[in-house]
Amino acid sequence: MNEQNLSAQLRDIKPLLEIPDSSYYIYWGLIALGILLAVGVLFFVLKKLWENRKINLAKGY
Repeated sequence: MNEQNLSAQLRDIKPLLEIPDSSYYIYWGLIALGILLAVGVLFFVLKKLWENRKINLAKGY
C-alpha cells in the first residue's frame, strides 16, 4: 500500500513550466540599437566636417 501511495504522489508532480526565452531578441535589439546610434553619430560628424569644408577659412579673414 505504501508503494501505491508513493506512485500516486509521483504522478501528481506537474511538468516543468515552459519559460519563454527572449534573450536572443534582446541581444540582437541591443546590437541593432548600437549600430543605429553609431550611424547617427557618424552622420552628424560627417555632416559637420562637410559644412566646415565648404567654408574657405582664407576668405574668412
